[in-house]
Amino acid sequence: MMRFIAGVLSISLLFSACDQQADDLNSQDNSSSDQTQKGGSNFGTQNFIWEFKGEFTADEKEMLKEWITEVGAATIETLGQYPFDVLVVFHASESKSDNEPVIFGHTDRGPQETVHFYVDPDYPLDKFLQGWTAPHEIAHLSLPFVGRHSRWFSEGYATYLSRRTMINMGYYSEAEFDSLYRSKIHQAMAYFSSTTSTHLEVADSLMENHDYGSMYWGSSSFFMTADSLLQQEHHMRFEDVVMEYQSCCRLKDKSLLEVIKSYDKIIGDTLFSNLMYRYRNLPSNEVMKGY
Repeated sequence: MMRFIAGVLSISLLFSACDQQADDLNSQDNSSSDQTQKGGSNFGTQNFIWEFKGEFTADEKEMLKEWITEVGAATIETLGQYPFDVLVVFHASESKSDNEPVIFGHTDRGPQETVHFYVDPDYPLDKFLQGWTAPHEIAHLSLPFVGRHSRWFSEGYATYLSRRTMINMGYYSEAEFDSLYRSKIHQAMAYFSSTTSTHLEVADSLMENHDYGSMYWGSSSFFMTADSLLQQEHHMRFEDVVMEYQSCCRLKDKSLLEVIKSYDKIIGDTLFSNLMYRYRNLPSNEVMKGY
């Protein structure tokens, strides 16, 4: 027990330095286009606000709205009702992909929670729905902006929850989800096998070298582990914690330390603080043992 308490105290000190830098990514998108059109529709009890930049036909606009509306409904079912409207900006991409309708996606965490999608509208609706980008980016918004130095956490979080949402869309079974994530995390183990560097240090190195995939999948192990512990010790899933978090804490928390404290308060345990201590302080090979 004393080791756990020491871990929680240490993590509080470690967080305080990192979270001071959390506001330098709260940027606004400054892209422009010849044509901007806005509209809106329901996102549960809140709203999706639609904005189109570039040339889209009326049918293409309706298809894109149907895509995000379906993802939004599955997101609410999986992660709970978000306590704010979401601005969704569709950009007509000049780039093309051989097999992906969504070229790129990202969020803006300013006064208006916003998600941007750069799309090729020539693809059919089912091809959009099969992709992970929209569930990933919309999942980001269920977590407050926690700073550049905690990107490993936010990207691992969205990577983990994107396919949890897609289970509710019918694209994965629980067994397929588990097989996919264990395989991807195991592949990332090639990078997270250090006996001296922590998980955070390895993740930072991967980002510096632009190996985002390995960082994303390796960091999703935090949430796979948390979910396993929650099932064993509390008979609940990580999504249950996220769902309650939306109503109690999403609008009040401003740092990763506050998020972790809120998660612990929801379950009445220090499970998340203890796990975070391991990811911040133990060698990465020790943290990833079991994958």
